[in-house]
Amino acid sequence: TQSQRAENLLPKIKGIAVDVLTSMEYSEVRSMSVMELRALMMERYQSAFHNISVTIPFDDVTISKMVFQ
Repeated sequence: TQSQRAENLLPKIKGIAVDVLTSMEYSEVRSMSVMELRALMMERYQSAFHNISVTIPFDDVTISKMVFQ
């Protein structure tokens, strides 16, 4: 059930990630540690899901690959 909820919310999850990263300068993102970036992403996810009154469907973020334009 939890996996299905997360899958259904995937467009929202991806959109939040894109919003966070595109609001930052490349050098700013590059200067952050993975732990700092994960904390920032979780903070934004928690805020966004709270604003729409939906329980966040995961406990943590895993950063596996990033591509910048």
